[in-house]
Amino acid sequence: MRDIWKTGKKWDEAIPTEIQTAWDKFKEELPIIENLQLPRWFQYNPEQPIELHGFCDASQRAYGAAIYTKTVVKDKTQTTLLVAKTKVAPVKNKLTIPQLELCAATLLAKLMKRTITALKIADINIYTWSDSKVVLAWLQRTPSKQNVFIVNRVNEVHRLLGQVQWNYVKSEENPADLLSRGALPSKLQKNTLWWNGPAWLKTSSSKIKRAEGIPKEIVMNNEEFQELTVFITKTNGPLELLTKFSSWKKTKRVMAYCKRFIDNCRSRNASELPKKRVPPFITPTELQWAKTTLIKLVQNEHFQEELTRLSNNLTIKRTDHLKNLDPYIDEEGVLRVGDRLQNSSLRFNQRHPIILPTKCHMTDIIIQNAHYETLHGGTQLTFSQVRQEHWIPHGKNKIKHIIRSCKHASTLALLSQSPKIHKN
Repeated sequence: MRDIWKTGKKWDEAIPTEIQTAWDKFKEELPIIENLQLPRWFQYNPEQPIELHGFCDASQRAYGAAIYTKTVVKDKTQTTLLVAKTKVAPVKNKLTIPQLELCAATLLAKLMKRTITALKIADINIYTWSDSKVVLAWLQRTPSKQNVFIVNRVNEVHRLLGQVQWNYVKSEENPADLLSRGALPSKLQKNTLWWNGPAWLKTSSSKIKRAEGIPKEIVMNNEEFQELTVFITKTNGPLELLTKFSSWKKTKRVMAYCKRFIDNCRSRNASELPKKRVPPFITPTELQWAKTTLIKLVQNEHFQEELTRLSNNLTIKRTDHLKNLDPYIDEEGVLRVGDRLQNSSLRFNQRHPIILPTKCHMTDIIIQNAHYETLHGGTQLTFSQVRQEHWIPHGKNKIKHIIRSCKHASTLALLSQSPKIHKN
């Protein structure tokens, strides 16, 4: 199925001949599976020690793991296949053979941990085997200098099995090789390597050769990186200030105090300038400056393209949602609604309200402030208060959403409902 998927054929297209031949061969041998018998008892004796031997292997097509039990019955050693699992190698994110071998080792560690939990046997000796010396070297050394892919899987293996010694096995003696390369039922039927493991597994564990010349340093291309120390500096912009406060008045005051602090620092550095006497309270001029600055920051964030085109004396695109408002930039650099009511007797801010983005924290707190100033008024009253100075696209829907989240307004709405009187 993996090979068919790689060809990119559609469901009604013919598959390649070699895949069709392999499928026909597999389909012919499917009845042989009925003759395969798996012993449910692995001849465990509580009075005798039990060992679990896990083998793993990988190829470009798949990787897998198999676990065998080793028990002693009447002075005779018995080895039995207990559990096995295999996975198809990824196609999109192609991995190298050592990386696939490491995936197989991780799969074995997970399968071994799950098997130990299911058996519920106190004393079990665990042995793990792989035919990849590169993986064995990775598992024996500190993985701090290797890439994230290797480090994560090595740490996962150590977390599951602890400091279990991993051993080397030759490829021709590794039963997991059948999992990675695949085997037909006819080959599995009388394959002692698969059902009982390698022949030397029945010998005494102390006589088994567990390692074979594993290099201390194995360096592969693109597998190991040098340690680098990186310093990251995060600069919080002025807009970060807006998200820290839920009050429009407090946000303006904090911005005004920041401006005063900057001015004081500059005046101290400029010794030739006379020191001005600063009042202890925030002046209306400072509050107006803070309000204008905050609005300009938000508009630069959300209406950057519109501001750029208007600054260059260009018209706004027809597809822009602000096109019908005929916006312009005033003397302070604030984006406002154009001359739609130029002959009206309304105040300047009412004729040319400031344009605010719909999805913005500052817009939310401005609406909340208008809602509080109208003594938790309804949607229409709050909308009229906001329109005194600001224009918000889809403003009514936005105001309805803000008022719904106001607990005090919800309580007043419930209290204002008169009880129904039923007359008999």
